[in-house]
Amino acid sequence: MNLGFYLSRVLNLVSALLLLVLVSCQQGGTFSGPAPGEVLPIEDPCETSPETVYPPQYPLTLLVAEAGVVIDPLIPVLPEGNVCLPLQYAIDPPLPAGLVLNPSNGRIYGTPLYANSVTSHTITTQFPIESASTSLQIVIPSAPPAFEYPVAYLELDPLEQFWLLPLQLPGSGAVEVWSSPTDDAPIGAFQLNAQNGTLTLHGVGDYWVTIVGLNSSGEATFTIQVETDSH
Repeated sequence: MNLGFYLSRVLNLVSALLLLVLVSCQQGGTFSGPAPGEVLPIEDPCETSPETVYPPQYPLTLLVAEAGVVIDPLIPVLPEGNVCLPLQYAIDPPLPAGLVLNPSNGRIYGTPLYANSVTSHTITTQFPIESASTSLQIVIPSAPPAFEYPVAYLELDPLEQFWLLPLQLPGSGAVEVWSSPTDDAPIGAFQLNAQNGTLTLHGVGDYWVTIVGLNSSGEATFTIQVETDSH
């Protein structure tokens, strides 16, 4: 017999042994693992440990943010490993205007709209059974006023009255005192509320009114032109 004959016999024998081993594993129940295409479910740690509870952990408990400037997002730090994650996050009282809490992941982000405030908040994480809370204080330092009125030009009928309320702009500090240096308008042309900036205009001629908003950090001005219809 030649060498090729022996090699052929050896290969046949090896193939037969492999087939026997495969059949034995399948029939004997020693074969383990998912069937082809089968996906094994991953255990939900909130179901296996529904009593899990821990407070939200942020990198800081005092946030100092400037009005009109985007903050670096605050992202809660979670425990390591496959742990039960909070079902949702909630905050009370609401964040200052312009800041947002994502209820799904607890991320705090945004741009504070207005200056000069100090607020304290309670952030709560809700789990299947219990909840836990932590505190966050937010300081937005004072800034100069920034405001405008709805119109900068107004045409009135004779003796007509018109009221305007100031609109605080993003990044503005609170106005502490309202005033007007206007001294060349007709007598009785306008009245200004020094506490809230409400302006009453009268159709008694053509004139300009300049309003000044003042606080400890600075001031801002806004000018309105008024014309009275003579026809």
